[in-house]
Amino acid sequence: MLTKELTRKEFLDKAYKYLVFSKNSVKISINYSDLTKEDNIKANAIFDKNNTWRDQFGNSYFRPNEKITR
Repeated sequence: MLTKELTRKEFLDKAYKYLVFSKNSVKISINYSDLTKEDNIKANAIFDKNNTWRDQFGNSYFRPNEKITR
């Protein structure tokens, strides 16, 4: 099986581009300390306090350079 590694930031950009249809007024429920305002808007369009990374950092840090696999 062939896998390609993505960073969380790359995943965020792809998910936002292809999955978020309404890009109007996103409410920031998690303010990730390590993301820009623009990336926080993207992340909050996809994630919320109940649906985010399942690690000890998920409520404060997005960790955009962390690798994930698909």
